[in-house]
This record gives sequence, structure tokens and C-alpha cells, in this order.
Amino acid sequence: MKKKFNITWVCYPSMHYMMDTSQKMKEIMAMVEGGEYFIINRPRQYGKTTALFKVRMSFNPAEIAPMLKDYSKAEGVSMDIPVLSEQLYYYTSGYPFLVSKLCETISEDILPGKAEKNGRSTYWKKPSNCF
Repeated sequence: MKKKFNITWVCYPSMHYMMDTSQKMKEIMAMVEGGEYFIINRPRQYGKTTALFKVRMSFNPAEIAPMLKDYSKAEGVSMDIPVLSEQLYYYTSGYPFLVSKLCETISEDILPGKAEKNGRSTYWKKPSNCF
């Protein structure tokens, strides 16, 4: 397929002529990695959506683990943090909303019932039916 100039939606390098935004992406990534925020406020077809697709917007297991550690300490729940971090990453690809939603569901809907049923402290672990 012949490339064209795109004036609608997302640009794809295999289909559209692209501007070189590599330097801008390096600057954005340096800000994100430094814990800073950034705002892209430009008119249509400036590359806002394309830029956001290039920024890694997910958590890896090492980034999920501190959240689990904090939860474990605050709630007095024992868990195998490295295994659970890997499992959460596997099932969510590290997507922040899904990681948080799964943890919230386990915390609010699953663990309370198990604690009451078993009459003992709660323990998060890898289910036996998971690989």
C-alpha cells in the first residue's frame, strides 16, 4: 500500500508519512522516568495520540510489587509478592487500571469471604490451577 499524509486519527509509520518525534519522545520519557508530569496541548494532527502510544503506560512486576508490599503491611495480609506480581502482570499486561481493579476485587470481594469461611488469617497466593 502506498503511504499517504494522514489528517484523521492515529498515524501509523507503515501507512502514513511521519514527522521525526524521537527527540521529543526522549524528553517526554526523561520527564516520566523522573516522576514529572507533562501536558500535550495542541490542535488536531499534532501527534498527541501517536506520542501517547509510544510512552509505556504499563507496570512491570517490579513496579507492581511495592504496591502489594504496602497493601500487605497495611492490611496484615500475607502474600507471595514476587509470584503475585508476575501473575498480575501476566493477566493484565501491567495495564494500571486492570492491575488495580484485580487487586481491589481480591481485597474487597474475595479475601473477606475466605477469612470468614476459614476462620484464620488471609493469605494471597498463586491459585493451584494457574500454570
